[in-house]
Amino acid sequence: MLDNQYAILFIRGTKPTMDLKYELTQHPAIRHAIDGGGPPYIHHQKKPQNWLPGKPLFASGLKFYLNRRRLLIMKNPKNTLTRQQTKFERRAKRLYALAACFLLAVPAFAADDPLAVVQKLSDFIFSPIRAVGLILLGYGILRVDLSFQSHAPSQRSNGILTIVGGIVITFTKEIPTFITG
Repeated sequence: MLDNQYAILFIRGTKPTMDLKYELTQHPAIRHAIDGGGPPYIHHQKKPQNWLPGKPLFASGLKFYLNRRRLLIMKNPKNTLTRQQTKFERRAKRLYALAACFLLAVPAFAADDPLAVVQKLSDFIFSPIRAVGLILLGYGILRVDLSFQSHAPSQRSNGILTIVGGIVITFTKEIPTFITG
C-alpha cells in the first residue's frame, strides 16, 4: 500500500515517478485561485483590466535578472578587441580571401577527346553499382534455393524480387541505352 504522503506521476513516454505530494496552499500563486481568495475562473469570460489583484508574481525577479545580466555584460564584454585590432582583422581576412582566390585557382587541362573522359568517368561510377547488383543477384538466387528446401512461398517471392532487383541494378547503365536505341 502506498503511503498517503507520496504520489505516483505517470507521463506518457517516460517511466513512472514517485515523489512527495505538494501542498497547494503553500504555493506562492495560491492567491490567484479560489482557495486563496481569488475570483473564480470562468472560461470564455472577458477579463477586466485589473483581473489579477496584487503584484505580479515574478516581475521583480525578472527585473533583477535583466539588470544583473546587463551589468555582467558591461563588466565582461565578449568583444574585448579595440577598434584598431578589429580593423586589422578585417583587412587580414580580406587579404587571405584574395590570396586564396589567386593561389588556389589552377587551370584545368582537358583531354583530347572530352567524350572519352566522360565515358571513363561513367565506367568508374557504374562499376561499384554493378558489383552491388551482382551481390544482390547472388543473394536472390540463394533465397530462392532455400525457399525450395523449406517450402516457404513468401521466401520464394522475396527471392525472386531480389533477383529482379539485382538484374536491374547490374544493368543500370545498359537499360537506358537499350530503351533509347
